[in-house]
Amino acid sequence: MRSRVYDSIDDIDSKLIEALPTGLDFSYGLLRVMERSLWGELLVRYVTVEDDDGLVLAFTPVYVGSNLNFNALLPKFIQKGYNAMVGSLGSAIATRVAVVGSLISDRGWIPMHPDLTERQGAVRLLLKEIDGVAKEHHAQLGMLKDIHRDFPADERAIMRAAGFMEGFSLPRFALTQAMDL
Repeated sequence: MRSRVYDSIDDIDSKLIEALPTGLDFSYGLLRVMERSLWGELLVRYVTVEDDDGLVLAFTPVYVGSNLNFNALLPKFIQKGYNAMVGSLGSAIATRVAVVGSLISDRGWIPMHPDLTERQGAVRLLLKEIDGVAKEHHAQLGMLKDIHRDFPADERAIMRAAGFMEGFSLPRFALTQAMDL
């Protein structure tokens, strides 16, 4: 197994993604539309784990940027203060975030091929590449979106061992990590 990062969904053969249990949330077509609708400096990278023949065994998008409204649940006075600082000092002071997973999903999973037997190894490879993407784009906060109790406990333990902490998200849980720059 090896991990790989793609700059665009167009760089991945759609048949390889369609072989995964993606549902609508991680479907090739939806991710393609979402990629084309990104604005500002928000960008997406696609992290895969593949076998030696190029078969995609695990897959997730990673959205990186500072124009995510991650402070939506904070008290209004903090939101206003943060937005005022960014507005006057520029986006250079905005918190850069790496959000892993579908921005519209709450299913709590990472699409993995049904024949994948080394799930824990695949999770470790994904986390290594996700960390690389976050560092490359100077993310200060990483979030594995909606990984919650329905996700296998032993794989959540791997995520916690990598430095992620469980916390509340809308509508469920997320694992977050302050990034080392």
